[in-house]
Amino acid sequence: MIHDYSSNSRLLEFIYKKVYADKKLFESLRPAEYKRLTELIDDPVPGVKLVSGDFHKFNIDELRKLHNRLPWYLRGLVLLPFVFVYKRENYYAYYKLITPSRWTKRVISYILNGDYTKEVNELKPNEMMKLLREFKTLTIILIEVNV
Repeated sequence: MIHDYSSNSRLLEFIYKKVYADKKLFESLRPAEYKRLTELIDDPVPGVKLVSGDFHKFNIDELRKLHNRLPWYLRGLVLLPFVFVYKRENYYAYYKLITPSRWTKRVISYILNGDYTKEVNELKPNEMMKLLREFKTLTIILIEVNV
């Protein structure tokens, strides 16, 4: 029996190219910068630059809602956007928070549970839905592609 390995290797090469292209796309959607809530609230066009060079614009009403909900001493500590990486291990799905600020982890905890003494590192899908209902434009969700 003779096997045609060239067609298998072409298929494998195609799959690898597609996966790497998708990985590059998701990496380009990461923020190139984070900004404090206090500076965004006064910005005429609130948003951040992405790694791709695009601009991610925040909804001013969502910024005001977050600003009004937080105690005054937390407003200058939170960095936006909230960036999560969607992960799935077997049947368990979760969202891992990636942020340069420990205070942003505490603010997420305050939004979801009313408690800023604990840091949140991961969200369950129902917690993410709760966050997205209120702060769609303040949240970026990435998908991790492992090759």
